[in-house]
Amino acid sequence: VFELDEYWNEYFKVTPIYHFPNGPVLNDLLNHFERIRNWIETFEYIGPLHESPTFNENDVVEYLKKLYMSIEYIRSNQVQWPITSNQIITGKATFVYAGVMYPEFEKSNEWLQFGMNGLEQIILTDIFNDGCHNERVPNYHAVTVGSLLNPYKLANLNGISFSPAYTQRAKLSLDYIKYLIHPDYTYVPAIGDTSIQDGLSFWLPDGYTLFNDETF
Repeated sequence: VFELDEYWNEYFKVTPIYHFPNGPVLNDLLNHFERIRNWIETFEYIGPLHESPTFNENDVVEYLKKLYMSIEYIRSNQVQWPITSNQIITGKATFVYAGVMYPEFEKSNEWLQFGMNGLEQIILTDIFNDGCHNERVPNYHAVTVGSLLNPYKLANLNGISFSPAYTQRAKLSLDYIKYLIHPDYTYVPAIGDTSIQDGLSFWLPDGYTLFNDETF
């Protein structure tokens, strides 16, 4: 709780958080997107921390308040979303997480639709016909696959469906890993901003379980 407060107060500096006159650039928000997802995963999946006797009602309220304000801030027009990038995919995925996991918020359905609509649009422009992410770097492809598939799986578990076009493109992004990865299933070419050992094989089981494709 202390570290959550410390980060939140340092990042936004003042309360309320709507103090950036033109909004921060999206690159400055990438870590914030990831942190919001870390908060949700920690509080709802891993712990769940809010069921711990050391986590009192005031702590829960403080967490939910800051989560709500953070998501509403980055959904606002003050944040200038770019046309394309792995960052925008990560950001839109964050809204799917929040929309699914916090239905008690009045804005949750708006968050869910904002995230899903954004992912539906960008997957058609950022995933090429061969499945490669448009930044053409294995490391960014790995980030992108996670941001495309984790919301897809979370939505499926909660009876929410993405479009057939999204499903087809998501599978293409996994197919690309089969073409890229070395025969030992561990290494990928060190193209661009990528180390030679990148862990892309982590996603191969999803190709089989989600899409019933035995080639995975």
